[in-house]
Amino acid sequence: MRDPFESTLPDWVGDALREPVDSHPDARARIMDAVRTLPNVRARAVPMRPSRWLRRGVLSPLGGAMTTVVMVLAVMLRIGAGAADLSDIVTVTRILGDSVVPTRHAGADARDGSAPVARWLDTMRVVEFVLRGSSVQAAAVLGDFNRWQRGATPLVAVGHREWRARVLVPRDALTMAYLVNDAQLIPSALR
Repeated sequence: MRDPFESTLPDWVGDALREPVDSHPDARARIMDAVRTLPNVRARAVPMRPSRWLRRGVLSPLGGAMTTVVMVLAVMLRIGAGAADLSDIVTVTRILGDSVVPTRHAGADARDGSAPVARWLDTMRVVEFVLRGSSVQAAAVLGDFNRWQRGATPLVAVGHREWRARVLVPRDALTMAYLVNDAQLIPSALR
């Protein structure tokens, strides 16, 4: 395979082009004067007339107002599409039980001092989130336990109208909300 940077010219042509050329200083001055008299390329370009909507690099007041109206309508249509009739939605948040985490440490309770003592800590709760409704297309749970991140705890469709998830939730996480159709929040709390 040939090197792409290799010259395709014969060697004698490359050598001839590399040889220094004697020139007269008056000839170089005439060439540079001719180059300097050429018209400026920028001056010959067709000037653009600024539009009514955009002046001096920023939006004119009318352009800003129209942009704001379009953005508000887009947001309203997005929320309106996701926030269909949510009146038939039923939410159920159940604590199914506590999870226990065993920890082993050598303590004073060991009779002979050689066997480690098991200590049980119940730090998490098993919580079941259930959402029922005919207008639900997607559902998730947001809360303190997942730092209110969208998509961190999605609910899974079980049947036609029901969405469920079982999650380990810390004991101190009490506030949460159901996110329905990625648009509507329905608050919930653990007690």
